[in-house]
Amino acid sequence: MKKKKVSDKVIKNVITGLFDSFEKESRVKTLKQNKALINRIGKVIKGDNITDIYYKVNHPLTESFELAIIKEIPTKDSTQLSKLAFFLQNISHIQYTFERFIVEREGTCCSVDKSSFLIRSLYSYLKGDIKEFDMKINKKCFWKPNFWNRRKGKEWIELFDALQRFHWGKDKPYFEFLKKYYLPWRAKQVKK
Repeated sequence: MKKKKVSDKVIKNVITGLFDSFEKESRVKTLKQNKALINRIGKVIKGDNITDIYYKVNHPLTESFELAIIKEIPTKDSTQLSKLAFFLQNISHIQYTFERFIVEREGTCCSVDKSSFLIRSLYSYLKGDIKEFDMKINKKCFWKPNFWNRRKGKEWIELFDALQRFHWGKDKPYFEFLKKYYLPWRAKQVKK
């Protein structure tokens, strides 16, 4: 019996079809769960004033995050509340930024584990559960970055604070962070 070779095109079409079906299913679920929000965003996008998106969509979302935080993590500290809300709303961007620094310095191996560890540590820190990150590294430790760990995570906290300020148009703390922690290392790499 002669075996037929399946072409790369057929394999690609099958895989693409599977991914398209998963994406469609996910979008249908999202639509059902968030219909009012999606309609609100749609009205703003169709409107004449796109800047309304802040007051009609983003601001209510931020308030919702803050109310959920107050409910789950009772705090009277408005700075902590603001940091937690920013963290939760921008968690993917923060983790990706951490991961980019890790990849550049240590490569891709375990970079997601390392950035996930930092995100979990940062969240515990922001909630007030811990005062510093456990950055101690032993031989079997693959989930912690091997840099910016002498001060028990303070560098990563500074990076988070700088990202939050940068988000609100205050770029100086971010550039100061880069100047203090990133550029000296980068200059050494260029010389090599």
